[in-house]
This record gives sequence, structure tokens and C-alpha cells, in this order.
Amino acid sequence: MIKKMLLCLILLTLFTSALWANGKQAVKKEKSVVHSLEEMLELKENQAILHLEPLDGRAPDTLIYDDGSTTSGYSWGVGYKMAMRMSPTSPCQILGGIFYGWSVAGTPTFNAEIFDWSGSAPTGQLGSSVAVPTSTSSAWRYADFSSQSINVTGDFIMSFSMLDDQTVIGFDPIDCGRAWDYTGSWGSYNETYFIRAVVEYGGGTPDIECVPNPLYIDVTAFHTAPEFSYRSYAEKISKELKEKLEHATPNESFRVIVEFDKIIDSDFLLEQVQDMSKSERRAFVINTLQDFASSYQKDVMDYLEEMNYSGKVEKLSQLWITNSIGMKATKEVIEEVAEHSSVALIWLDKLNKPFTSQGSGVTENNSNPDSREIVWNVLAVDADDVWGLGYTGTGIIVGHIDTGVNYNHNDLADHMWDGSPAYPNHGYDFVNNDNDPMDTHGHGTHTAGTVAGDGTAGSQTGVAPDAQIMALLAVPGYMSDLEDAVGFALTNGADVLSMSAGWDSASAGGSWNSLSNSSRTLGNNCTAAGVVWAASAGNGDGYGGHYAAPYDIGIPANVPAPWYGAAGHSGVMAVGATNQGNTIASFSSLGATQWGFGPWNEYTYPPGLIKPDVCAPGGNPGIKSLDYANINGYAGPGGWVGTSMACPHLAGIIALMLQKNPSLTPAVIDSIVEATCLDLGTAGRDNTFGAGLVNALAAVNAVSGGGGPSGTFYVKNEGDANLNVDSIAYQASWITSVSPQDPTVSPSDSQAVTVQTDVSGLPDGTYYDTLQVYSNDPDENPYGEVIILTITTGIEEEPVVKIVPVTYSIKCYPNPARNIASIRFTLPCMENITVNVYNVSGRKVTTITNGEFESGVHNISWNRKTEKGVRVPQGIYFIRLNSEGTKANTKLIVID
Repeated sequence: MIKKMLLCLILLTLFTSALWANGKQAVKKEKSVVHSLEEMLELKENQAILHLEPLDGRAPDTLIYDDGSTTSGYSWGVGYKMAMRMSPTSPCQILGGIFYGWSVAGTPTFNAEIFDWSGSAPTGQLGSSVAVPTSTSSAWRYADFSSQSINVTGDFIMSFSMLDDQTVIGFDPIDCGRAWDYTGSWGSYNETYFIRAVVEYGGGTPDIECVPNPLYIDVTAFHTAPEFSYRSYAEKISKELKEKLEHATPNESFRVIVEFDKIIDSDFLLEQVQDMSKSERRAFVINTLQDFASSYQKDVMDYLEEMNYSGKVEKLSQLWITNSIGMKATKEVIEEVAEHSSVALIWLDKLNKPFTSQGSGVTENNSNPDSREIVWNVLAVDADDVWGLGYTGTGIIVGHIDTGVNYNHNDLADHMWDGSPAYPNHGYDFVNNDNDPMDTHGHGTHTAGTVAGDGTAGSQTGVAPDAQIMALLAVPGYMSDLEDAVGFALTNGADVLSMSAGWDSASAGGSWNSLSNSSRTLGNNCTAAGVVWAASAGNGDGYGGHYAAPYDIGIPANVPAPWYGAAGHSGVMAVGATNQGNTIASFSSLGATQWGFGPWNEYTYPPGLIKPDVCAPGGNPGIKSLDYANINGYAGPGGWVGTSMACPHLAGIIALMLQKNPSLTPAVIDSIVEATCLDLGTAGRDNTFGAGLVNALAAVNAVSGGGGPSGTFYVKNEGDANLNVDSIAYQASWITSVSPQDPTVSPSDSQAVTVQTDVSGLPDGTYYDTLQVYSNDPDENPYGEVIILTITTGIEEEPVVKIVPVTYSIKCYPNPARNIASIRFTLPCMENITVNVYNVSGRKVTTITNGEFESGVHNISWNRKTEKGVRVPQGIYFIRLNSEGTKANTKLIVID
């Protein structure tokens, strides 16, 4: 017995000393040491015995063996506690406590308890008591605290209470020096006790992995035919709409949305556009979605257009972004459309509203430029400091979705969007279906002034004073109006969307899921097209209070952001409102929100998705901006408060960022904005302030001036503790940014990291770099993520060096091409091959060649015509080489 225990003690001493030397008391992926202790203590992987810190000056890892020859008895009364101070080397989770010994005087009952350490004595109890299994034989017994998730960052007290009046004799303890006992009050004694603790450091051990590795960035990636998702519901007419129809008169009409069952998968679109330029990705997304919606909806649209002529349908609109139709229709028409096999759901559309508390107060024109003021909220986000760097939003179009705009106001008139003769008033009115989006409400002019008011009339109210405002009147309006406005913005070149309105989640009734789903699909496809959507978070319940989570954040603000989040991402950044003193405005809607329903089934509540994403000025003392009633006046600051007033600050900052680098992707924009916020409230992201107060100067300074292709890899955490990335280093000059730099990744989760490049001036070839990902992973720090950039343009020969051997290849020269394109393909052996041309919707345009070719390099040409001799329009086309079991692909841009 003595030899066996001496052996265990020696192993224990070596084990604990090694752990201290490594600076961590957790064993990762190696069980050899743990196996030697299993007879004494059943340890799980990634757990270790915590060192005890004696208070009498001995080293914390000193262990003294007692052979048990002294058997003097110890007798305790009810309520006696014996305790030892424990000192972890870093934050940890307490998993359990250990008692070792035997009893000869009955079966004593023990409870294990944990107390905090005040610095001089034990203090309040942590968690609840746990019974220690009884035994009359020599045994280690384990009190399990793991289910309580007791986390400690400093010293704590592990205690055992003797509940029965028994005598315990015969110890084989660890001599830990001075201990504590309790008989009504805590006292300290220099005695031998037998208490240990088992902990899991940081809740476990992080384990980094990056995928894909290597990350390939190829500027000539091929794009395939669309992939689809399917929408399916128990009933084709929503319950809320069905109840309305049951009591409807024959001529009564209802605003509804018709959803079709088949929709182009948003993840597919995102994957396809990764290596496209900004203009290419937008054209690809728009053409793909429009072509599909037109063909798939044709039968239903033909019927509805007939009903439109007969007066049974109004407000008919093809909503190509979500493959839906918006309309106002009678019961007869709605029920007829529901019978169509491709229709998934028809639901009751509802009006949105501005998220604001409208104020008053008009300031007359101050025409003296020398005395021109800059309003407090613009100063609060440091926008004025960005103007001095030369960035004022010039050339950036903000799609402004609101109650319209007083486009004649002196502070906006010279930088309204130029809609050409088709749209002479700088936008469109989707509520009244005309091309005059003049504001008759006041809200839209006020928010537009915060985006781009340039101070001509005396007060500088805009964050980006030279950005162009595209006036999109869709508030108050229906979801179909919003979808039309977003579609107009995308097809007419808007770079960022701003919407200070929406639907109350809690009052949306039976349309909550449908409004949320439509908003998210809109956001997803905006992201694919390269556009960020700034949205006001909401004003609580509108009466000074808040709805219960997860229904306080409005729609579409509840949609996930492009970058933040562990699960799905979309295009909407929600903006909360702060007061001048950087406190949260009392009305600003609070998170979290949720997506624990089909088809998303993610971000279930609790804990849900943290919202808002950021915050901006929108509270007291109110926001001063442009007056809609004249061309040189101002409204506010008194009374104009709301998240409506906060939202346009973000849109303006994004405009400043895009002027510096127009190629920024939504994910990169979001990551930069959030990483440069002033953290407010609880440290880190929270459901009050989000990432914090936006800062224009910090965001623009963080923007790289590059504009080349980008790629995305994922930092995965395969461990069971938070993975904290400290930084990501790179050496290659063609890499302009890696974002985010310091994410925290939860266990079994992943974080997308975008690598932005600048390939200008680089000749054709293959380029390499290895990112060094520094983190708290104990055995892979830094982790190497290989980046391989391949450039193939012009008519250069094939690169000599290939990372992945290629047996079939196809390329186009020149690219872009105007009239005739030369197509070069390589075959490893004699083959029967076909070379076809496809458009962006996946339809075959023509077959260029079909026959048997020898091995080697071949050149053929395409004259830009279909098989019928029709010249194809400019756009993106895909050339596919097919042989038996093998494909090779490339992209060709055709221009006029």
C-alpha cells in the first residue's frame, strides 16, 4: 500500500511540476500522464489537479507524504467545515473537489462547498453545495461542480462540511500548510488536510484550425449555373390572411406578398462573386435574379396582368430579389393564385413606419461661410476630421429609403443622384408609383441631411457632405414598396442603403416571420451584390418602454450583419441611438433578436443574435438637420430624436470609407466599422450599444486603399474553450488587409476572415504568402495559413510553376473582348470535347466547337454570336469545356 501510494505521489509531483513549467494546468491531446493517475483520480481529458497555495511560505507545488502511521482521531460536530485556499494561475472553471481518507466510526456525510476569497478570509459561497459520496474504505471521492459552471479568475476556497458527529481517523493527506475551519466563524490553523480541486482552465482548451488551407485567390474563377433553395409551408395562405378573406366582400382588396417555392440560393451567389470586381458582382447578381424570376413567375404574372386590366389587381410588382410578387388583390384572385403549383405562400403585407420622434424648430439661413456651424453629432463621430483627409463621400451613391427628400434644399441640391431624363427628380416614389419622391412629411429630408447636408445654408449637418442622395420614397409603405426600392437602388448603382424605418417585431402579428424572411433574403442578396444596408434599430414600443426580447429590435434591423456572428450573415447593420454624453437613449431598441425558425434555424433565443450592431448619435439634445418645408432652413435640434436620426450617421461613414476604397466588400466594411467603434457599456459587444459608438476617422484610417480580389478563410475552434486571436501577420506586399485581426471564436464555432489584395502591376503568375495567426492555442501558435494568389490575364504563356497539377485548362484572350475572343484550351490526351458558352443565368448561348482534338494546346475563336447568328449583348459569359467525365471552365467579359 505504501509503495503504491509513494509511486502515485511521485507521479503526481512530476505531473504538477510539468504543468507549472508549461504555464497551463491542462493536458491537450496527450493522456500518458493522466493515465498514471487514474487509479487515484478519474480525470477527464483537459482537466488537471489544481495547485494549492499554502500561506506559510512554502512553494505552491511542495508535496509532503504522510504514511498514515499516526492515527490520532479527529472528532467534529455538526456544521464543522475544513477548507483550503486554492490559487489558479489563470481564469478557470471549477469542476469538482476531492476528499481522501477512510472512516471507522460509521458513515459520515460530507458536503463540498466553494467560497470566494476576500484577500484575507473566505467570503460568499459560489454555487450550491454538492454531496460527497460516502465510503467506509480508503477511496478518493469526487464532488461534481461541473454542471454549475462556477468560473473564477483569482483565489477561491474549497470546503468540506462534516454533517454528522463522527470520528475520522487514518489519513494519507497532502500537507498543504495553513488551512481554514468554520465553527460559526472562519479561523485558520496550521494543520494537515486532504482537499484538492479539479479545474478546467478557461472552460477548456482552445484548438485552432483554418479552412481552407491553402486559400486560393484566383482572378479567373468560373461561375456555374444557379443553385436553388425551396420554400415550403403547411398552408399556402397564411392564417392571418385567411381570416381576413373569410369575411371579405367580393370587391375588397388586400395588400399581399406572393412567395414562390423556388429561390436562388444566397450562399451560391456569394460564392460565385468572391473574385469579381464590384461592377461584375453587381451585374451577375442582378442578371441572375432577374432572369430567373422572369421565367419562373411567367404563368402567374400573365394571369395577374390580365386581372390588373380587369381592375381586380392593383400595385402589381415583380419582386425579383426574393422571387416574389407584390400586389393588392381581391379574394378571388388571391385564392386562384394560391392554387398554382409553384406558389409557396401568400401572406398579408403591412405598413412600415419611421423610427423617430418628430420635432420642430426652424433655423433661418446663415449665409456667412465663416460662421458656419458643424452640428454636435457630426463632431461626435469625428466626421469633420475625415474631410481634412480629402474624403467627403464624393462619387458614392446612398440609396436613401424614407419619406422622400426635399431635393431642392440648398444643402443637397448640387449632389442629388443624377437620374438622367428618366428620373429627373433624383429617385422614385414607390408608394404613389411616380417619379417625384418629394418629401411632404419631413422625416426623409431630415435623415438625408445627416447623411450628406453640406452646410451651404449655414449648418453642416452631413457626415459625408458630397455623397449623392438617391431619393427612394417607400415610407410609410409596404414590403413590396421596400423590395421595389431596394431593386431600384441595386440596378441604378447605389453603393450603400440607408433606411430609418421598419416594422415593430412585436406588433407585426402573423406577418412577423414573413416580414423577417423577406427582409433577410433582401439583405442576403444585397450582400452578394456588394451593398451594405444601414437600418435603424427601432424605438422600443414607441411609448417610452420596450418589448420583451427578442422582439424589441425592429424589422429589417433584426437581420444578421455581413460580418459579425457565428452563424449566417446578411447585409443589414442595425444602429441604436446614443445621447450626447455617450449614454444609451432610453427609447433605443434592445437586443437580442432571434432566427430560430425556418428556413434559418440559427441564433435561437436565448441567447439569440446580439443587436444592435453599432450605435450613433440620435438622442438628447436632439439632432439638427434639414427642413423639408423650404430650401434653406433646418429642423431641430429640439425634439428630433430616434434611432432614425442615428442610422444615417452609419450610412455617411460607409460613404466616406467607399470613397477611399470603392471595392470594399460588405463583410470588410462591417468588420472595420465594428472594430473601430468606441466601446460603451459592458466590455465588448452587447445588446445595448452593439460594438459601440461609430467613429468615422478611425474607420476611414483602417481602410486599405487596395481594390483587388479578395478571399475568405475560416478560423475554426475545435477545442472547448474560447479561442482568442491576438493578431494576423502577413509579409506579401500584394495583401492589403486581413480582417478581422483579433476575433474571439467560441468552442465548435468559426469566424470568417477576409484577405484583401491589390494585384495592380503584378504580372501573370502564382504568388504565395503564409499568414501567421497568433492566438491562445497552446500548441499551434502561430498557426500558418497559406495564401496562394493566381493571376491569369492577357495572352501570356501558362505559368511554369503549378501548385495543383492541371490536366485540362481553358482561357480567353483578350479578356474583356469586344468582337472576337480567342479561346485556348489544353488537353492531356486525344479527346472528344465540346466547348459551350453560357450566360449568367446558366442558359446555353451557343456551342463553339464539338469534335475530336489531339493532346496539347488548341486555339479556337468565338465571334460573339449565338448559333442563330444573333450578336450577344455585353455582359459576363462562361466558357465550359466538357469531355468524358472532365470539365474545365473560364469567364469571359464582353464589352461594347
